[in-house]
Amino acid sequence: GAGIGPVRVRGDEAPMSEVTPPGCAERNHGRGWILQRDSMRVGIDLVEPERFARAMERHTGILERVFTAAEREYCQTRPNPVQHFAARFAAKEAVGKALGTGVISWREIEICSGGRPRVSVCGNTRLAAAAAGVGDLAISISHCGAFSVSVASSPGG
Repeated sequence: GAGIGPVRVRGDEAPMSEVTPPGCAERNHGRGWILQRDSMRVGIDLVEPERFARAMERHTGILERVFTAAEREYCQTRPNPVQHFAARFAAKEAVGKALGTGVISWREIEICSGGRPRVSVCGNTRLAAAAAGVGDLAISISHCGAFSVSVASSPGG
């Protein structure tokens, strides 16, 4: 992999400009130099559709509380709606983790369909994203049988 290249430790004679890779900041904390990469925010979540189905049975109104009308419509038209609801639930959790706030409000995170999934945020979630320096969020969703997984990522912050 690319890595970050050579790292200066106390006692190195090479000037930092010769060893600091592009995209890294150099800091001295009195214990030697630390290189810090430009940050990338990543969140991941895994949901078992079977457990999500049980949650749907136990908690009436969960679909309305967690999903937007467009998300509900999309999932309910799929051959296995529970699997798609679980995948979108995982995606919302992954977005909250990538923002570093957790999910502030479920319906302020919308997983948009139509080709590759996209993320749309609004309200306090949008304010939190802006405060964290997060502009665009990429989302990846996958599911098979017993698991639905999602990864959200964004450069910045």
